[in-house]
Amino acid sequence: GMLEADRLVTTRRGRSGGSFVLAPAEQHGSLDFRVLEVAQSAGLIGEAIDFREVVEPAAARAAARSRTKRELAGISAAAERMAAAGTDAEFMREDTAFHLAIARATGNRFLVEAIEQGRLHLNSVLALLPDSQAWHQMSVKEHEAILDAVGRRHPGAAHDLMYEHVKGTARSVRALLKSLDSRAAQADKHVQ
Repeated sequence: GMLEADRLVTTRRGRSGGSFVLAPAEQHGSLDFRVLEVAQSAGLIGEAIDFREVVEPAAARAAARSRTKRELAGISAAAERMAAAGTDAEFMREDTAFHLAIARATGNRFLVEAIEQGRLHLNSVLALLPDSQAWHQMSVKEHEAILDAVGRRHPGAAHDLMYEHVKGTARSVRALLKSLDSRAAQADKHVQ
């Protein structure tokens, strides 16, 4: 059933397709517990993903229009720290920092609050996504392109690049939720 293994196999569609085995991340709680937690809040996570596809590109567009030099430096520093991260946990922390720095550069407290909230609900599932060097490198490249568009004050480009970026993650999260859902169904069959 869902809790039988302390590792999880998932398939990722899209650019980095294939099957991956997830090793337990360096986080509190066993992988089983974290998988269960994510499976139970699948509806909420789905909404957080949909929300992010709407709001984050809009925030990137606003940031490109209104960012200050200091805010741009903050976004840039997060991107550099992410590129240099040594562990998955550190990588995720800087990934979060990057997205929040963009939100702050909008100068809009409602966007900052909304993006922070959405992120809180996503961290548990993002931690379960299979980590690979290729995935990290792609994320770093996408962040650099977004940073460049915000730096050059190109709102349209910033919006579109952010949309593509969050869409890639959304695809992986939806695939993961789907695989958890079918596991839960299997587990139920065994119980009855």
